[in-house]
Amino acid sequence: MAERRLSYPLAQATWAPRHFRNLIRRGCPEAIGMSRQKKRTAWIILACTLLALALRLYFTNVAIVDKPISGDARDYTAYAWNLINHSVFSSAAPSPAKPVPDSYRDPGYPVFLAAVVSAFPTGWYGAVRWIQCLLGALTVLALLAAARDWLRDGWLIAAGVLMAVWPHCITIPTYILSETLFGFLVAMALAATNEAIRRTDTRWACAGGLMFGAAALTNAVLMPFAPMVAAIFAWRSPTERRQWLALLLCAVMLPGAWLARGATIDAGQSAGLRASTNFVQGSWSSYHAAAHGVAAGDETSKRIMGTIDGEVAEMARDPSAGLHAILDRLQATPRDSMSWYLSKPALLWSWNLQIASGHIYPFATSHSPFQVRNALYAMTQLLIAMNDWMAAAALAGCLVVAFRGVGGTASLSSMLLLYVTAVYGILQSEPRYVIAFRGEEILLAVLAVATATRAIFEPNGPVLRHFRRTTSRFGNEKAGGLADGMDRAE
Repeated sequence: MAERRLSYPLAQATWAPRHFRNLIRRGCPEAIGMSRQKKRTAWIILACTLLALALRLYFTNVAIVDKPISGDARDYTAYAWNLINHSVFSSAAPSPAKPVPDSYRDPGYPVFLAAVVSAFPTGWYGAVRWIQCLLGALTVLALLAAARDWLRDGWLIAAGVLMAVWPHCITIPTYILSETLFGFLVAMALAATNEAIRRTDTRWACAGGLMFGAAALTNAVLMPFAPMVAAIFAWRSPTERRQWLALLLCAVMLPGAWLARGATIDAGQSAGLRASTNFVQGSWSSYHAAAHGVAAGDETSKRIMGTIDGEVAEMARDPSAGLHAILDRLQATPRDSMSWYLSKPALLWSWNLQIASGHIYPFATSHSPFQVRNALYAMTQLLIAMNDWMAAAALAGCLVVAFRGVGGTASLSSMLLLYVTAVYGILQSEPRYVIAFRGEEILLAVLAVATATRAIFEPNGPVLRHFRRTTSRFGNEKAGGLADGMDRAE
């Protein structure tokens, strides 16, 4: 039989990869199957991204934030105003006088806010929220792109839908807060690093490092993560050492420049002060309740907050003496202190925001579609019931990655979740802080469920294989017993 040949233009295209051109020339279905698989995965990612964008825009257009410029948002807008009007990074209240520079907040989100305000001076508030909705949807796209190598299409759909409909991720773009931008930068860093691993490409590694650096400038909690992980992988993977070293160098460039700038200004309002404040507050199990009590005028809560503020001031004045005072207080009740710190990871990944309006709203919000008994309300009740199980499944996903050798961004995602859980377990365990990592949590939870399902239901999985061995042994023993009985009867 004559060899089957196709006359597709791609078969003669000089720009096509050689292996792919040869497959097309032979009419091999492998190339067509690969193309269809990639298209199907791309459509899945696109559909989940559009669903995420639609839900975020819907909430932003319907919900009304009662006091949008309050709490942390007040600081961010002050930084943006001073950047635009004085070219100074300062949290000082808007004033004609030039403010004193500080580094209390990280610069990433104020710079983003200043850029949007400069581009849309009259409608900046709406523009910020719409852009953040887009960033939230692109976060879903980036995470699914990073996970497409270690999740099959069916499980990719499950992860994408969960990321699109998760209520915290739907509501957070509506507020002037850094979590949306931070989550987007982390997701882009993971996606770029995944491409660097797949292609063994230093350019993608540099892009991933720059994204990690930008994320660290948005939230300094992430600053040690990328250099630490890159150094570990460079040591463990000699063949990929060049890519990991490139990622490491690019990841420290932007944060290094910011730290150098911080060394030139007064250390009064610094990131170190904010970190020590969070550490003191996080050492008090009654802090969240006291913060709400102060707002309600409770005298006991005011006394507790006064004591906490005193410890914060002591840490700022003399860090060594302040740390010893905190350790003495914790050692006075060792059982309660141990119980508190062991419970902090569960608090961190719990549902209700603590220093906030409650539930899924950082600030008081009216006309929320989640408060009406409709499909979104029913979905939210289901996800509330799933939340603790999701966190447990994500932990199981980390174990799957560790013991089954799932590489690529699965390893990075698991290390990232364990890292932020440990850091916020030492500092303040506020569920709002991990909204930026809910997507990674969902991916690892889905990975754990997929692994368990495959182990139970696949024909060659360990569960069915063990079942077949057991039934086969039981059948052999039964046949042997029957033969013995016949021999005795004879």
